[in-house]
Amino acid sequence: MKRQYTIHIISHTHWDREWFLNSPFVNEWLVEFFSSLFAMLEKELEYRFVLDGQTLMIEDYLNEVKRRGQDRDACLSRLRRYVREGRLLVGPYYLQPDWQLVSGESLIRNLQIGRRIACRLGGCLQVGWLLDNFGQISQAVQIHSTFGMKGLFLWRGVEMNPEEVRSEFLWESPDGSILPAVYLLDSYRNAMRLSEHPDLFAERVRSEVEKLKPFSGR
Repeated sequence: MKRQYTIHIISHTHWDREWFLNSPFVNEWLVEFFSSLFAMLEKELEYRFVLDGQTLMIEDYLNEVKRRGQDRDACLSRLRRYVREGRLLVGPYYLQPDWQLVSGESLIRNLQIGRRIACRLGGCLQVGWLLDNFGQISQAVQIHSTFGMKGLFLWRGVEMNPEEVRSEFLWESPDGSILPAVYLLDSYRNAMRLSEHPDLFAERVRSEVEKLKPFSGR
């Protein structure tokens, strides 16, 4: 009997607030980004989108809207509606730090602030979103467990024996905390810009599935 697989394509953005340009320049793109996202959410009523695990880009977006003299309250109301509907997934962090470069207190407060803002918007993403860290810390599961997180998504920094590499695993911190984790072996952008080439859509998805199948536990 041929084995069947369920494929999950997670629509999301990765937002580098300051990387190759300073934030005042990058933030100018946020208005167009959110306008496009809102249009998609209006067009596709079952569409769901993950907002990179951080609430700071929402803060920057609303500030940019205000700077342009647009209706900030109307934009905020629209954001809240999509969050409450469960179609725009926000939080749990305030921003996306590299977890190896900041203090433990900073990481805790980052989650406290991000979750508070997300809940005020209507709901908080209940998984860790560690897609662009340059390595992980051993207390990552312990910290997320403290906040009631249900699991984690991550990319870099996973150490496994080559013959035991899996895309799903149970991650344990030194204190004994355990959470299920999804290891994005081919990065967070392996299905990037699928819609730009509809003629290649199915072929690209099949290609990614074939690459990841040997590492899936199911």
